Amino acid sequence: MLLSFNVGDVIRLSEILNRIPEEMMDYIGDKAIIKGKKILKNNIMVLLIEFKNYARIWVFIKELN
Repeated sequence: MLLSFNVGDVIRLSEILNRIPEEMMDYIGDKAIIKGKKILKNNIMVLLIEFKNYARIWVFIKELN
């Protein structure tokens, strides 16, 4: 299945795979808006997402619902 994400889409964070500050764990399950995209050196796409309190984090697509 091919997933397509666009800037402005509303998504839900389902898990966080990277090590992050503990307070960011509170965002799991929350909705966020995609604010940007980036392709890493290994051709993996990450998304910049923003929560309603304006906190932003980079996430892997597999971390989203």
